[in-house]
Amino acid sequence: MKPSMRRRPPRRVLRTAVAVVLVSMPVGACSIPESNAPAPRNVTITALTPEQAEEAVGQGGYSSPHTEPMPTESGWVQVFDELPADGRTGASLIISRDENEAVQWAVNTDRPAASSDVLEKTHAPQARTDSMGNNLLTMTNYVYGYAISDPSGARMSLILAPDETDRDTPDETDRDAPDETDRDTPDETGYNAAKNAKEDEDSNAAIAEQRSHVLVLDTATGETVRVVEVDGMVLGQALTSDELVVETAQRYFPGDSGQGALHVFSLTDPAAEPLTLPTDKWVVGSGASSVLLSQRPPADRCLRTACGPTTLTVLGTDGTELTTVTGVDGLLDSRSIRRFTDPAAAVALTLNENALPRREWEAAWDGLEVEIIPFDDVAP
Repeated sequence: MKPSMRRRPPRRVLRTAVAVVLVSMPVGACSIPESNAPAPRNVTITALTPEQAEEAVGQGGYSSPHTEPMPTESGWVQVFDELPADGRTGASLIISRDENEAVQWAVNTDRPAASSDVLEKTHAPQARTDSMGNNLLTMTNYVYGYAISDPSGARMSLILAPDETDRDTPDETDRDAPDETDRDTPDETGYNAAKNAKEDEDSNAAIAEQRSHVLVLDTATGETVRVVEVDGMVLGQALTSDELVVETAQRYFPGDSGQGALHVFSLTDPAAEPLTLPTDKWVVGSGASSVLLSQRPPADRCLRTACGPTTLTVLGTDGTELTTVTGVDGLLDSRSIRRFTDPAAAVALTLNENALPRREWEAAWDGLEVEIIPFDDVAP
């Protein structure tokens, strides 16, 4: 499995222990209170026959999925995107197949998934940053990202692209009008502080106005379990056995002015209001009734340079902190944690990355012992 928070896997590892057709219908959204965002917009989910699904794929209107299919309790699922173009808002096509690749069920939505391609196409603010547009919400595995499954594979959730706001795409008058910040002289590196500050201000305002939907499906039937709507930038999501947890913020990060929040939605009582919990950490996984929070996002930059060990916090969905896991090196697609057995040695080596010859440093790094800990051992 490919690691998600570091670049080079250590060499020494210690192991520890029926097609269903649904009627096309709009699904009501559940909104977080006290929003200044535009009026809510419903999401339409339409069931397709196996023949319709194969025809849709064959016509080539949908982009290929970003990774391998998602394994589920009853087969595997693929998510395809139709990119917005020519006035169309785009769409998603979700197909479940059995072990013989026969279509078990398929649905499409009238909104595309929040993939990096879609976010860039719609000029969403999060497409401006590597840590969001190209990493966190890119489908790198099914533990975190814009498409995930619960621990058992019985349900999946999909973050849809945010509704466009007036701030997302400047109109022609905005493009042609003189910008006072353009008159500032860039420094020797070409950086224009005033202009970038204005772009950040506009981007932050657009983030605050965003509305996004998250769709939860039963992976055996394709039936809709729940559709929720949240305000602000979606930083991530997690699925427990009975709850959907969506993390949002008012900036590109959860801490400080980001005002990060975890919104816990019941999947057994779709009418129930969500529980909202403040957080300054990133949601990166889940157990049957808890979520894993990290001090740093699961960014691809950690696949290229040493990030050193970090700490995970296991939080009950009622807000109770259950435990912490120190010395964490990364997360695995197998719903496991890779942890340094000697975190202090890993920290020291990280700090000396530039002080040693590269080959010597890499040999030392690869020699660090790690243990593999299943999520279930720490996240009940």
